[in-house]
Amino acid sequence: MSLHQRISSESSTYLLMILDYLLLILPKLHSFASSNLASCLHPTPSLQESI
Repeated sequence: MSLHQRISSESSTYLLMILDYLLLILPKLHSFASSNLASCLHPTPSLQESI
């Protein structure tokens, strides 16, 4: 296996790891952002309880 092939395979593995990480984190970020957006639109004292 040449150096270029090894680098490309390693980078693709790295990209897959990043994608898995993003898929793991995105729902949490989305729920966090939507709760923050809702609290910004309708300010309530229960912001700390939702987090």
